[in-house]
Amino acid sequence: ALAARLGQPIAVGVGSWVALTTIAAIAVVAGRVLVRRIPVRIVHQVAGVLFGLFAIAATVAAVES
Repeated sequence: ALAARLGQPIAVGVGSWVALTTIAAIAVVAGRVLVRRIPVRIVHQVAGVLFGLFAIAATVAAVES
């Protein structure tokens, strides 16, 4: 939709690719720092709980709409 509205699909594609790679790099660095301070097992458990909560929230939102 943004590419159609702006009429510059290449610029929109490059911009979105740069944003995605930047966020991925930040996530990698943050993950490395986090694992140095917190055991991997705890990180996995917390991530599992968070994804479970996201699934419940998505299910509730889908049922309500």
